Amino acid sequence: MRARLFLAGCALALDVAFAAGSLEAEGIDLVTLPERSGAQLTIYNSADLTLVRDTRTLTLKKGRNRLSFDWANTLIDPTSLSLRAVKSPEAVTLLDVSYPPRLNTKAIWTVESDVEGEVPVEITFFTSGISWRAFYMGTLSRDEKTMRLEGYVRVDNRSGEEYENAVTRLIVGKIHLLEEIA
Repeated sequence: MRARLFLAGCALALDVAFAAGSLEAEGIDLVTLPERSGAQLTIYNSADLTLVRDTRTLTLKKGRNRLSFDWANTLIDPTSLSLRAVKSPEAVTLLDVSYPPRLNTKAIWTVESDVEGEVPVEITFFTSGISWRAFYMGTLSRDEKTMRLEGYVRVDNRSGEEYENAVTRLIVGKIHLLEEIA
C-alpha cells in the first residue's frame, strides 16, 4: 500500500513538474493575480448566476505579459473570464487565454501592454452558487393608521470564493440564458 501511495505521489509530482517545466521551457514570465482591491456582484434571482466585477492592480511590463488565473474549488465559469484596464483600456489588451494540460482549473492569460508599472484592471466573470432572498417586516403604529415597512436581504454564498465588502446589486426578473453554467 505504501509503495502505491509513493508511486502515485511521484506521478502527481511529475505531472506538476512537467506542466511547470513546459511553461519555463518557453521562457514565460508567469505572474499570479494579486489580491483583489474591490468587487461588485450582480446577483440574478431567477437563475443561479452572478456577474462578478473584480478590481485588482497588476504590475505589467511593456510588451507581452503572462498571468496565471486559478479558480480551484470555486464555481467560476472559465469561459466567461475577461480583463480590461480601468484607466486606459486601449493600452492593455488580452490576447489569448490558454489552459495548461492536466490543470483544468488554471488559465494562462497573454496580455499585451503599452504601459509599464501598476495598472488597475477589472476582471469580469460569471459564477454560480450565490443567491439572495428578501424579507419584509411591517410595524403598525399605535393608532393603526400608518405602518413602517422594512426590508432585509439575506445573501447565501456557496460559490467557493469570498467577496469581502463587495458592492452588491440584486436583480429580480427572468433572464434568458443561451447556456447554463455547469
